[in-house]
Amino acid sequence: MTSPAGSWTQRRAKWRRYRVGRTLTYVGIFLYLPVMVALTLAFNAVGWGDDALMWIAGVWMSACVVNGLWFTTFRCPECGKRFFPMGANWIAPSNDWGSKCRHCGARAPA
Repeated sequence: MTSPAGSWTQRRAKWRRYRVGRTLTYVGIFLYLPVMVALTLAFNAVGWGDDALMWIAGVWMSACVVNGLWFTTFRCPECGKRFFPMGANWIAPSNDWGSKCRHCGARAPA
């Protein structure tokens, strides 16, 4: 059995992971196009081929997919259920852009 302080520390760490995952998801999605345009211009100025851009784009998109999947399957530190979807399957209605647990209504502390 853990002490209340230990339990709070574990919950804080889980909420911190939630905030980091959310930030990485938003940054990955919204910065993709500007970064790829800047890299395209830089690579064309240097004379490098498009092969490097394809690899960078593939790695970036793969990282976004992996982080997005982790973020959507995040479990609420308060109730232990999946934070976003209501049901137990992938087809259930969800609110992946929401900021509170769909089961218990818990919000990430500021």
